[in-house]
Amino acid sequence: SATPVFFFPVTMGIIEKGTISGTLPSKEAFAVHFPGYPSSISRAIETLGGIQGITEARKSISNKLELRFRPEDPYAHPALGEQRPCNGFLLKISKEDIKKPENQPAL
Repeated sequence: SATPVFFFPVTMGIIEKGTISGTLPSKEAFAVHFPGYPSSISRAIETLGGIQGITEARKSISNKLELRFRPEDPYAHPALGEQRPCNGFLLKISKEDIKKPENQPAL
């Protein structure tokens, strides 16, 4: 199975009645390939040093992103991640199935 990927900032777009709501970054975005399955997005952000830690890592290409699997343990060593540029963009579009009532005939 695939490794979870988190995009920052997290934005959600919804297609409704032929129009799209939400925003896409106009210039640049970044993603974090998280090596595991966190219990929640907030826990994943916490293990990456919080928003402040992520922001510091993004300020310079030489900065490393620290992943602490146990952020509450001061003796746990971090796993370091490096930034890599990428020109690709992944967009997932999903459609919710609308269930018809059983007493209504199908067209």
